[in-house]
Amino acid sequence: MPKYALIYGTRPELVKFAPLVYELQRRKLPFFTIHTGQHNGRAMNDALRQELALPAPAYQLHHSSSLFSVGDGAPPLAQILGMERPDVVLVQGDTNSTLAGALAAKAAGVKLAHVEAGLRGGETFTREEQNTIRIAQLANFHFAPCLRAVANLRLEGVADSIYFVGNTIVDITLRRVEQLREGEVSAILHQYSVTGKRFVLFTTHKAEIVDEPANLRKICEILQALARLGLPILLPLHPRTQDLLIRHGVALPEAANLHILPPLSYRDFLVLEKEALCLITDGGGVQEECCALGTPVLVIKNATQRPCVVDVGAATICGLDPERLVWEVQALLAATTPRRWVNPFGKGDAAQQIIALLEKQLASPTQATAAQPSSWAEPTFPGGEAWLS
Repeated sequence: MPKYALIYGTRPELVKFAPLVYELQRRKLPFFTIHTGQHNGRAMNDALRQELALPAPAYQLHHSSSLFSVGDGAPPLAQILGMERPDVVLVQGDTNSTLAGALAAKAAGVKLAHVEAGLRGGETFTREEQNTIRIAQLANFHFAPCLRAVANLRLEGVADSIYFVGNTIVDITLRRVEQLREGEVSAILHQYSVTGKRFVLFTTHKAEIVDEPANLRKICEILQALARLGLPILLPLHPRTQDLLIRHGVALPEAANLHILPPLSYRDFLVLEKEALCLITDGGGVQEECCALGTPVLVIKNATQRPCVVDVGAATICGLDPERLVWEVQALLAATTPRRWVNPFGKGDAAQQIIALLEKQLASPTQATAAQPSSWAEPTFPGGEAWLS
């Protein structure tokens, strides 16, 4: 029976891995998880894991620095994989943890499955896009969340083992919404003093946005402009964004209808996403959640790694343009009927498809068994490029 290893390091990765854990448990398949420590807030990690009813990681890496380095993370991951000898390693998305897990799998001679493969936004200057392009050249199995991702992989020369399965975020989003008890939604709205479809939800944390003081000041300008509309604005403040605001001496505007919130539970945030007039964000996973929930998204970047959400009409690229964002919010307020679109990320069975495909492929006698190196070696690739940085 194949043994599965799941490597993750951020809270969004944990959310997207949850349906895969549930499916492995349902099928009674052996697996273990490794937390790289990229998001190292123990209390927040434990709270989310418990909320999603997920087992504690079998291995938890610790780092002397608050920043997770691919070069530092990959060797201990490879050592764990060499000791556990799983048949396949699953990594998710585009983070440094994902790349470290991919490099570790290849160094340990373990087959690699990339969940959410092929997402591209043309933002090759970002670490995330660089990571996912590299992982595409390492993976044995590419699980694409949408048809655009399939096309991206083929354009990059990936010829085999591409599977369009949808996105596991749809699995968990639909499951959690279905689990909401009667009255729970109204209670959460009451808790935050808002009415359904009459408030704006705002999030920002991406490095290319919040690392720049000029962008932080632009965020404040946007919030001031939106506040003049009179709608409540809920801003769950990411710890990293909060730290950077303090470091650069940038103060968020004061307005009676602007509510700065601490990080929320997954349940509360999901309800607010579902009930908001729109989500304004630089995040990626939340675009997928809102696409499944039917909530329009206004993207405060100049591109998105999920262009299919724009293709279907679920999202609009606005950049850091206060006038454009105000205009878009006013248009949503004035609309007589809600926007509708077809969700490009599948129907909520991505995890079931992924595990079924892996079971079939790993059981195939044509699948060669990879060698198991006994110690870490830095991987190199065609052209002599070392991919640890």
